[in-house]
Amino acid sequence: MSDHPMSLVIDACRKAGVTFLLILAGPVSARVATGIPPAHARREPYLLRFDAEYHDYSDPRGEDDGLHCELCFDTVCSLVIPWDLVSQLVVVGGGVTPPPAAFPGEPLPNNIRPLFGRKKG
Repeated sequence: MSDHPMSLVIDACRKAGVTFLLILAGPVSARVATGIPPAHARREPYLLRFDAEYHDYSDPRGEDDGLHCELCFDTVCSLVIPWDLVSQLVVVGGGVTPPPAAFPGEPLPNNIRPLFGRKKG
């Protein structure tokens, strides 16, 4: 396991049984280099969903060079997604707390909360 912040969140999601998403940036060629089949790498924005009930199968784990996992496209593919391709990590569910009553005009958060990411520039 890596000490990279996204790696730590992914490890926590696995242990807690929580679904998470990765939004990938970068050119199609960089996505293909991760192991994503070319026919699937063209989508924009590119989203990978790791449902909690399938963590034992997809085996997402953070390493120093990026996220390692097994995903099924047309066939099962072993992927290594470098951290610099991840534009956002989103944790789904997991007990979102509504804003305090002191802020009655604020909208309630939805059940998808970005944790880490960078703005495209």
